[in-house]
Amino acid sequence: MKQLSIFLKNQPGELSRLMSQLISNNTSIIAMSITDTNENGILRMVVDKPDKTFESFISNDINCYLSNVVVVKITDARELDKLFKLFSANELNVEYLYTYKESYFIIKIENIEKAEDLLVKESFNIL
Repeated sequence: MKQLSIFLKNQPGELSRLMSQLISNNTSIIAMSITDTNENGILRMVVDKPDKTFESFISNDINCYLSNVVVVKITDARELDKLFKLFSANELNVEYLYTYKESYFIIKIENIEKAEDLLVKESFNIL
């Protein structure tokens, strides 16, 4: 699955400008997370049309990039523990993660192909 990371100034109006762009492209947000520093914020989101949205943002001077993430359904703490142990045993580092709905984890990991292969082999439910 693809994720957009957008770099925003930490000031009023930035999110509104971004949402207006999403509306004009008829883009639906599936999941999102915002982190900040004193001067900047990073908005990460999964949308229904990532490639089209990325092109629209770039053409409107919105600083962003597109990356791959893995989305895993986790039903309880034991399954999450199993997931992290699997990654650790295979020397895969989780760069960050955030949740979507009740039980989906969106994970940015250093080697997405290897992670997906392991998750399928271990019968994890991935999107």
